[in-house]
Amino acid sequence: MKYLFLLLLTGCGQFTTNLGDTSIIRGRVDNKPLVITSLASQAGVISSLTWDGIEFIEDQDHGASLQSAVSYDGLGEELNPTEAGSIFDDLTSNPSTSVLLYNSFTESSLSTIVQAAYWHGVISPDLISKQVHIGYKGISNIIEYNVQFTVHDDHTKGTFESLTGYMPGRFNQYFTGTNFVTYCDASLAHCMSGVAVTPGTVVGSWGDSLQGEPKSTKWNLVWYLTKVPAQVYSFRMLVIIGTKRDVDASLSILGML
Repeated sequence: MKYLFLLLLTGCGQFTTNLGDTSIIRGRVDNKPLVITSLASQAGVISSLTWDGIEFIEDQDHGASLQSAVSYDGLGEELNPTEAGSIFDDLTSNPSTSVLLYNSFTESSLSTIVQAAYWHGVISPDLISKQVHIGYKGISNIIEYNVQFTVHDDHTKGTFESLTGYMPGRFNQYFTGTNFVTYCDASLAHCMSGVAVTPGTVVGSWGDSLQGEPKSTKWNLVWYLTKVPAQVYSFRMLVIIGTKRDVDASLSILGML
């Protein structure tokens, strides 16, 4: 029944399912192409987001990219279903331990359902579903990003990292507000902002040096919940792309500034 519920959420009947394909969706921001790529080898997580010819995603292994994860009962990575796969999957080109159950895309939207692997190994019973759409309320540089976690078992607490962005280290200018975090390059000409729409959130961000090079910047939108019974948990988020001026203008329209 839980699997059926998520299939209905994503509107499976409207699209073609392509479990083995790379999904590419497109938009335009400031009349420059915005291209988002999702790889089947990483269980459908977003492995690339480019705008104005600049790559915004650091994607050297299955722990990076733009993705969702959850950890339970204060155990951190020991009980940590992760959308892209496990630590043992290593490089991006390797197949994911997570299982891509459903993948569909149109010109500007994509949807996936993944049975997530635990970060430290085997497949978990939990599902992570997402629906991504370029454009939000007529604003072209806002990406609507909705995620649902189907939690199979009861837990005492859960840390829902509903969206985490790993970015190249050149995105080292940091700005934050109550419900958003923005990283820009030094010129402020290329920025990404993560926005929490669902209330009751904590926005975290920090610089993180991944194993080896290049150095990356990490931000995430996190929900801390206690008494997590087995059910579906839904989170609404936005990602904003553009210059610092573009991003701030969209945040202002959203009432965030």
